[in-house]
Amino acid sequence: MRRALLVLVALCTGAAAHAAELPPVTVSFRQTATLRLEAVLGDYPWRHGAEVTTVGFAPDGKHFATVGGDRKIKLWEAKGAELRTFGPAKGRTYNALFSPDGQTLVTTSSAGTAVLWDVATGAQSLVLAHGAPVVAAAFFPDGKRLVTAARDRTVKVWDVGNGSLLSTGSFVADPDAGGPTPALLAVAVDRRGAVLVARADGSVAIVDAASGAVDETFQRPLDTEAAAFSAGGTRLLAEAGGDLHVLELPSRSDRLIAPAVGPAAALAISSDGRRGLFAGRDGRITVFDLDAAATLFTAPASAAEIVDVALSPDGAIALSASRDYSFRLWDVYAGRPVPHAAGRAIHALAFVGNGRIASGGADGEVRLWDLRARSADVLGKHAGAVYALAAFGAETVVSAGDDGTLRFFDLAAGSAQVVKAHPGGALAVAASQDGKRLVSGGADEKVRAWDPKKHRRLGVLDMSAPVAAVALSADGKRGVAGDDHGVVRLFSPASMQVVERLRGHDGLVLGAAFTADGKAVVTGSEDDTLRRSDVKTRSSLQLVGHHAAVTGVATTGDRYAFSAGKDGTVVVWDLAAGQAIDRLDLGASDDQPVAVAVAPDGKTLAVGTARGVILLYWFRPEQH
Repeated sequence: MRRALLVLVALCTGAAAHAAELPPVTVSFRQTATLRLEAVLGDYPWRHGAEVTTVGFAPDGKHFATVGGDRKIKLWEAKGAELRTFGPAKGRTYNALFSPDGQTLVTTSSAGTAVLWDVATGAQSLVLAHGAPVVAAAFFPDGKRLVTAARDRTVKVWDVGNGSLLSTGSFVADPDAGGPTPALLAVAVDRRGAVLVARADGSVAIVDAASGAVDETFQRPLDTEAAAFSAGGTRLLAEAGGDLHVLELPSRSDRLIAPAVGPAAALAISSDGRRGLFAGRDGRITVFDLDAAATLFTAPASAAEIVDVALSPDGAIALSASRDYSFRLWDVYAGRPVPHAAGRAIHALAFVGNGRIASGGADGEVRLWDLRARSADVLGKHAGAVYALAAFGAETVVSAGDDGTLRFFDLAAGSAQVVKAHPGGALAVAASQDGKRLVSGGADEKVRAWDPKKHRRLGVLDMSAPVAAVALSADGKRGVAGDDHGVVRLFSPASMQVVERLRGHDGLVLGAAFTADGKAVVTGSEDDTLRRSDVKTRSSLQLVGHHAAVTGVATTGDRYAFSAGKDGTVVVWDLAAGQAIDRLDLGASDDQPVAVAVAPDGKTLAVGTARGVILLYWFRPEQH
């Protein structure tokens, strides 16, 4: 136990050094009135090792690419499964665009080049040296030529078969004309094969691809901050003076889509030009129906600055890249984030002696984490999700899984024993502090008592519905079980007889915990509430603070409790006062807490999340 405490103390010292090591995605939930984030175990999905600088969808919408400041290029399946990583990409990458057949990816960068990559293998196939930072690029419809635009105000057309330069167009002003030359913002190729160039002064130039000569310039008195062409160049989406406009290229008509949207961090437009994506510098993104000039979807402001955005070809999925090293996917039709892979969610946590913590989740694996090294070993795997964990000091970890089994892991011997426990799924497990008693609950509507050493059944308690929450008092003399009908029963683990039916909930009971003195029980439910029930008087106090189901409950001492909710928050409760005293919101990272656990000393809170990481917080109630 002494080593465990030393490890936890070590985690919670040197705040500045720890903060420097924390992933940037955590910046909005690093500290509250009573909690301070000290470490993150595991890796966030959908991220790079540095800010994500650009993103782009393949023409068929089935894949997309991201490029980061870590110089890695990552290819992803449309719903977010990572396919491969390649590179390195030199310099800061400004664009990632696919060829019309989707087989080639082009990245443009501050290194003054456009690099072609084979999507299937990740091999670099060609480097086109423009000679200045390349800020925009577009393929010709046949995929055989590429146009690049650079900060030197030149536009170049290339043969991507052999890398030869076919033409150069220049927008560099005559020195005698005076004044700066407007920057080039976006390029496209129209259906006739002419190159379209959007400039910062609001003008659009039509350039002959063969000669590089400017055939026509359409002037607009709108200084433009950001611009994006639709496929074929029929529409230009532009932000000018904080207003969002669409220029209809065939008719040369300009329409105001949304006034006073603010300065744009990035813009994107669907291939057919019917939908536009605006990302503000405040981290907010909005998708517009450009035909109707109507808002389709608005996502709340992100904690991190958005660097680039993209729309799937059909406009159904929005993609945003941030300086917090991550990207986000948004379902435009549903108006919500695309969920992360369900297989990453951590459903259960249990502190183990000697500075370790066990975790179990949707992937069925039970892992043992070393808090000092921040690394994990896999103890074993269920044939289904892991829903609950219990630990006996530094010796044994017990897991309950969807496969209906309990697995007893002997950490000293490195062995495991599998016991069939609950047909249909073992959903809950709890142990007394001294490790002499163990109970489990399951889909078979039973609570079972076990011999923790010999792994034998000792007794059974019948419930009225599947049991997803059980808890034991520290001395093992009292037990509590909550079922899917909201019923909460207090029972004797020795006799497995019901002592009392406590005030229940209006939905599934998903979490339960005793206070340290065993005098009160805290339960959490799908009805969005918690209840604090007095074991002796049977009185019950409803605790309201979540706006969605409560998925996990933990207590420390006799006074404080923590709850995890599907609303994306962890709430800290003062049980004596019967009120919430602090709140931790993971929403800015598109994450939600699923499981909570408290270290034996009561000073460290562990939060297991839907994105598959464990957040370790230093709890300081005296700061409240």
